[in-house]
Amino acid sequence: MKMKKHLQLIIFILIILKNLIFKKKKYKLKFIAKLNENNQKKEWYFKFNVFDLEARTEGLDKFFNTYFNDKNEINMLLITSKIMQPQLKNEYYELIGEPLKKKRNTIELDKYTYGRKYNLIQQNKEIIKLYVCPLTLFIIGHYPNYVYVKNITNDKQSIFFPEFF
Repeated sequence: MKMKKHLQLIIFILIILKNLIFKKKKYKLKFIAKLNENNQKKEWYFKFNVFDLEARTEGLDKFFNTYFNDKNEINMLLITSKIMQPQLKNEYYELIGEPLKKKRNTIELDKYTYGRKYNLIQQNKEIIKLYVCPLTLFIIGHYPNYVYVKNITNDKQSIFFPEFF
């Protein structure tokens, strides 16, 4: 049993390194909802398919509870980009990263430790301000300038692959 945990940890570290080095543009991710300890509100978790692990996605609760409150499990397709992709605006939710603060020609350290703020844009209007936590670094490897998000839970043609491959 201990050997299995060590192997899982090694695989997890290798996946993180792979995501930092080889940045993909598309990600299929699974999120699940659970009621908090008081059974008063849903909290959303990222489901690592490679392992039997879940990680809290605190910053995305507002987004998921606003648009997918009737669901307890969501499969999402994320497309990341450095530049705006107008052709995706009709089918996807658009998240635009707020500009990173600079100090003396260097980006603040909190870019890598405290997450990044995004604005959810729909029909050229800001709908919700979101905070994307550092879990993003483990999944995507960076904080993209633009993220396009689409619910593919009911898409019969979407074969759901593990998020890292």
